[in-house]
Amino acid sequence: MINRVWLLLMVLLLLMSACAPLEADAPTPVANDPDATAQSPGGEEPPINPYAPAEGDEALTRDEAFIDSQDILILESFPPQYQLHVTGSLPTPCHHLRAVVEEPNEQNQIQVEIYSVVDPNRVCTQVLSPFEVSLPLGSYSSGSYTVILNGEEMGEITP
Repeated sequence: MINRVWLLLMVLLLLMSACAPLEADAPTPVANDPDATAQSPGGEEPPINPYAPAEGDEALTRDEAFIDSQDILILESFPPQYQLHVTGSLPTPCHHLRAVVEEPNEQNQIQVEIYSVVDPNRVCTQVLSPFEVSLPLGSYSSGSYTVILNGEEMGEITP
């Protein structure tokens, strides 16, 4: 009888440890690229994007990020700084968020692409992992700029 209790206790302990959440990897902040000397239209250095594609991403599988809401924030500064606030979910806790914010093109469109990357060989719990980020868009000279997120127009910046 005692052997059965110990066996049952060990099995329950093993099951409980298997169900424990894995530590989520923090986003990999990317420092300024010394070769990147481009400046934003406002004349300042481009803002640092902590979710920019990282070294080694080419070995990972690209996947989507589910976006629930997005908003353009205007920071109280001079000149005004803009951020894109996005909330959503990643397919699993093993996915890493990536965001690419491009400089305005000839049509004054700021293209923003948000996606995820994951190691295809890693076993992971199949549960959505929520995220909330504010991506720096920078500062812009006068004019009107359209922000396009993953191919869809989401708003305008009018400094």
